Amino acid sequence: MKETNKKTLTIGFSPCPNDTFIFDALVNRKIETGSYHFEPILEDVETLNRWALQGKLDISKISYGVWPSVMEKYRREVLTASLLGVYGQWQCEGEVRHLIAQRFVDLSPMLGSLDTASRNFC
Repeated sequence: MKETNKKTLTIGFSPCPNDTFIFDALVNRKIETGSYHFEPILEDVETLNRWALQGKLDISKISYGVWPSVMEKYRREVLTASLLGVYGQWQCEGEVRHLIAQRFVDLSPMLGSLDTASRNFC
């Protein structure tokens, strides 16, 4: 597929080590993303929260306190997506795993074009 056929999505996260680790494979093309290309936007969390409420970026990390307002905006994606991208942070302790969801994205158009290999995140 030619690069000109790629759909570019902006993805905002902070420059902290946790965020850069979480988003590394996606923004540096270490995983297959079909026709999608991700343009990283590095900002502080306060700015990302404000931008999320404004809908400025396609994908963004946000703080927990902003989640209720942002969730209302993304209700359609959460309720209707066949393939839902959940961006967040894994918390692992022993056998207990939690995903702290920060953003939902309808990735249904990517169905059929993704590499099916799984990764162990913890």
